[in-house]
Amino acid sequence: MKTNLTLLKRIGIFLSFLVINACEKEVLPTLVRSGVVSDITGNTAKVTGSVTAIGTESVSDHGIVYGTTSTPTINDTKISLGTLSSPKDFSSDLNGLSQNTAYSFRAYAINASGTIYGDVINFKTLELRAPTSTTGISTGITLTSFTMDGKLTDIGTSNVTEFGHCISATNQAPTTADTKTMMGVASAAKDFKSVFTSLKNGTIYYVRSYATNAIGTSYGEKVDVKTVTALAPTVSTGVASAVLTNSATVNGSLKTMGTDNVTQHGHVWSSTSLNPTTADSKTTLGALESLKDFSSGLTGLVQGTSYNVRSYATNSVGTSYGEVVVFKTINAELPTVLIYTSVQNILSSSAKVSGVIEKSGSTAVIQYGHVYSSTNQTPTTADSKTVLTAGGNFPLDYKSDLNNLTPNTTYYVRAYATSSSGTGYTKTVISFKTGDAGSELKVIKGVTLSGKTGNKYTDLDQNILLNLATGKTYLLSEGNANSNDIDLILTLYSNKDKIGTGYEDVILYSPSGLLNYNKYWGNIGEVLSSLDWPVYKGTKINFLSITKYDPLAWWDKLNSVTDLTTIVSNEYIGFGSQEELIDNKGNINDDRIYIFKTKEGKTGIFKITNANKKQDTYTVTIDIKVQK
Repeated sequence: MKTNLTLLKRIGIFLSFLVINACEKEVLPTLVRSGVVSDITGNTAKVTGSVTAIGTESVSDHGIVYGTTSTPTINDTKISLGTLSSPKDFSSDLNGLSQNTAYSFRAYAINASGTIYGDVINFKTLELRAPTSTTGISTGITLTSFTMDGKLTDIGTSNVTEFGHCISATNQAPTTADTKTMMGVASAAKDFKSVFTSLKNGTIYYVRSYATNAIGTSYGEKVDVKTVTALAPTVSTGVASAVLTNSATVNGSLKTMGTDNVTQHGHVWSSTSLNPTTADSKTTLGALESLKDFSSGLTGLVQGTSYNVRSYATNSVGTSYGEVVVFKTINAELPTVLIYTSVQNILSSSAKVSGVIEKSGSTAVIQYGHVYSSTNQTPTTADSKTVLTAGGNFPLDYKSDLNNLTPNTTYYVRAYATSSSGTGYTKTVISFKTGDAGSELKVIKGVTLSGKTGNKYTDLDQNILLNLATGKTYLLSEGNANSNDIDLILTLYSNKDKIGTGYEDVILYSPSGLLNYNKYWGNIGEVLSSLDWPVYKGTKINFLSITKYDPLAWWDKLNSVTDLTTIVSNEYIGFGSQEELIDNKGNINDDRIYIFKTKEGKTGIFKITNANKKQDTYTVTIDIKVQK
């Protein structure tokens, strides 16, 4: 009994030991917890988890599982982080996600007992957006440029790194690989403009806006823009008119301006080129800012020749031409002229020649006269010439004054007449020699005589004695004492001996013989004799004929002894009432040149420069030229 009891005790102790050992070997759990999701983008996210307790069994693997299912497992996508011997927090980056998609994830751990999961965490990836823009409208279109509007309407998911317009003449969907403008970066929507230059005229360009951010590049709608077509002006050629031997008039009209204002226009012509250009003969009528009819005078043409002519106009694009018009110049028949062989009024520096135009030729005479030269024995209009333009019936006689000649020089002269057909000359060339200039003349200006009306030449206060060398004057009562200095005696008197109301005359006397003796005035010698002077023979002065030549036209020409000698000839001396220098009303006969000789036989002339009558007093002022 004792033995059994002891055995039972031993068995009980052993069982108690087993129970105790069994309690000591109890399996403890592994604990897993899912964390949070962060840094969510369109295709990435960051998630966390933790193994908070290892438990009795070791962890052979841990990490994250995720997917689009509601409870992802290790059969879905997982990120394995390996074994684990102690609790640990961990994180993982989820890549390759789809944008705008719902995802779930949870942490996991694996031990001998199986797989333990944390709670499920749901998240959704972002929607990734590129920026958006609109292309806009084009403005300021020219030959080579235009401006394009644009608008950045939405910057997208992230800031815009570049935007603008892209353009191409060949790619109808231009991209940033084509020509583009770059406006920089943008953090908000905005309007913008692009200016395109150095384009081709008349060309269609395809344009669209673009904008780029981190997501990518997007484009606006395509807009077609055509640059201005470059146009030259257009012109028409009118008819040829007034066609003469060497000239013609041609009309034209500017029909369209073209792209811009005309810088030059006119006509071009040629006798050899069928289509003349501006490289041939041309007129240049200047710039035009509006449409206009115009005409050109074509000169320097050859008679009897056919010409091709057309209008032209030039702008920045180029030159255009009108249609070709053909005309032919007429054959010229020149005017026919003759020259009289005698030369008149030959002085030291002037002469008068005559000519006649027998007929005008093909066209009207527009100019005629005489050509002359001291060196060219067949002078032309390139030499000295007179120019007369007054017309008349043919045959037409005319005279020319040749002035500014050189004294003692031979000149060659012929008549000419010019029409639009050309210039005709006389076949005969005549020659003459100018007079010798001789000694200079003494010029005395402003010699004044005065007297009372109703008095005769016998009244002493009516007379003036003149010394031509000095220009000094004396009263008649002073003449005896100064007789050696007296060259001329002038008297102003009222002739009461003549029939009628009387004339107021200036009478010129000289102590020597004069040009013509007239005994009517000889009794002046009685006056002089009564003053104990030697006996003088008085004569009446002569004057240059008005009917043969304009006397006053001679005055500036008569500057030498030769000149005076020439006019003393009877051909130029007038007769009649030459003594009537002023009439009883004080009117001046100032259209004459009066001729005299001094006591030494020197020739002189004078002209009246002024005369007047105040109450009963007459005053006459004269200028004198006399041989020294």
